[in-house]
Order: sequence, then C-alpha cells, then structure tokens
Amino acid sequence: MKNKEGRATKDIIKIINEIKFFDVFTEYEKKRLAGVGGCIETYKPGVKIIKEGDKDASFYVLHSGLVRVTKRDVELNQLAKGEIFGEMAFLSNIIRSTSVTALENVIVFRLDRDAMDRLNCEIREKIKDHCIGKLVGRLNKMTDRFRMRM
Repeated sequence: MKNKEGRATKDIIKIINEIKFFDVFTEYEKKRLAGVGGCIETYKPGVKIIKEGDKDASFYVLHSGLVRVTKRDVELNQLAKGEIFGEMAFLSNIIRSTSVTALENVIVFRLDRDAMDRLNCEIREKIKDHCIGKLVGRLNKMTDRFRMRM
C-alpha cells in the first residue's frame, strides 16, 4: 500500500518510529496510522504548510526541519523535530488560527480528520491525549512568560 506521495506503508512506519510522539504506540497502532491515510509529506523552505483562516482539520508531527508559526505575519513561535502543529483545528474543527511556514526542508507526518475517524478508539485517545498534553505544555510556557513580564 502507498500513500499519496507514493510512499509504502513500511516506509511510513519507519519514519513514524523515528518520531518521539509515537513512542507510546504499539507496532500494530503504527501500522494502522500508516494504513488509514496518515502520510509523510515534505516541504521546501518558504512553503506555507498551513494558512491562517483556512478550513482544514489535519494535524502534523515534525519528523525533521524547522517551521515558523505566525498570526497576521507576526512570528509567535518556531517548532522543530518532534513538535506538533495544526492540533487545535484537528481537535475542534475550527478554522486555522495561525499560519505555519517551512524555514528549512521539512518532513512531517500528517493525519486528517477522515483518517482519524477510521482509527479505533484506543488510537484516537492516544493521539488526543498527546495533543492535549502538548497544548497544556504550551499554555504553561506562555503563563510563565507572562508572569516574568509582570
């Protein structure tokens, strides 16, 4: 089986195995992620992966490279290997609140809502738990930065 970029499921699993986000997933769960439509995508520097205001419910896990997160062209953050983005629209089905642009050659694992819906509940819960954990971590960092400014 191959994804839309022509990658075989075994190649997708190989890349998934190199991403810390998926360390708690079993081999069976990784095969399911690769088989239901999760895919590996590559982006060149300067390419906008997510555009603020778009209606899209995919989320991404960075395998390699660096991306910039912006809102109204103001940089909010840079994310590197192992980080996730697009999780807010993925979890809540809202429009994109930020843009994400590749700063280097980037490789990501992407999962959309349709693929997520085809997964069993245990895998969905692991993904959601990881996304929520990352969101809480980011909120804590922002709170700490805010407190330091006061």
